[in-house]
Amino acid sequence: MIKRRKTMNKRKSLVGLVALVLVMSLLTVSTIEAKKAPKLSNKKITLKVGQKKKLKVKNAKKVTWKSSNKKIATVSKKGVVTAKKAGKVTISAKVGKKVLKCKVTVKKKPTPKPIKPTPTKPEPAKPTPTTPVQQPTTKPEEPTKEPETTKKDEQEETTDNINRTKPYFSVANVDTKAGAKSVKVAVNINNNPGILGMSFAIKYDESVMKLKDVQEGEATKGVLSFTPGGVLESGCRFIYDGTEINSSQIKDGNIMILTFDVSDRAPKGKHSIEISYGENDSIVDNNLMSLDVQILNGCINVK
Repeated sequence: MIKRRKTMNKRKSLVGLVALVLVMSLLTVSTIEAKKAPKLSNKKITLKVGQKKKLKVKNAKKVTWKSSNKKIATVSKKGVVTAKKAGKVTISAKVGKKVLKCKVTVKKKPTPKPIKPTPTKPEPAKPTPTTPVQQPTTKPEEPTKEPETTKKDEQEETTDNINRTKPYFSVANVDTKAGAKSVKVAVNINNNPGILGMSFAIKYDESVMKLKDVQEGEATKGVLSFTPGGVLESGCRFIYDGTEINSSQIKDGNIMILTFDVSDRAPKGKHSIEISYGENDSIVDNNLMSLDVQILNGCINVK
């Protein structure tokens, strides 16, 4: 009887051990299934300079983003990739000890041709009316009245080839004199289509004027981050960048105010201030699609 009881106890222990192993294996499988591996939304993308693309990591709460070359493309804390310069770069997403990678190819964007205003043609001079000479008569002469002339305000018609129903940048025309200081010139956006990001350069004649200061305009202030060029000189670039824009934030008006000092030796006449696009410049909307914006350049007119 004692031997039978020992045998039964051993069998019970063995069955219990097998059951415990099965339960542990099931728990391990369920735990592995519950923790799915993180997955990157894109492994390879192609962007044009100025375009953006948001990358996402599934099955991950905390992600650390990094770009292998910030000159070609940058990535924000939220995974928004911004193309800066033509080339190839790798964007890394670190989740714990695991690193996910996305290869990014940045291509050049076609350079839009700026539209320059064409000079207006002067109107032909109108012949002045002549007063008829009165012949002497036997009657006493009455004093003659000179015909009254009226002057009408003539408006010059500009033929600048700008379609004013479509988006366009405009640089103001400002009258000044040689040696003038702190001459302010506004750069405006008209018919704003909802610009989320843009970059361009400002060009002018440095022998005539010097750019001493740049201020962000009201149309983009608080909506887009504004980064002026390092050295304020002709050809310096300006970058506007944002992550999202809603309809209430889209408005026309100043995007920047340029402040110039005019040279004492500046010759009389119009000296152009131009918006210029380079191969690495672009303009994009809220959907990161390229926008075609016209350009109406302006000037400082030294009198």
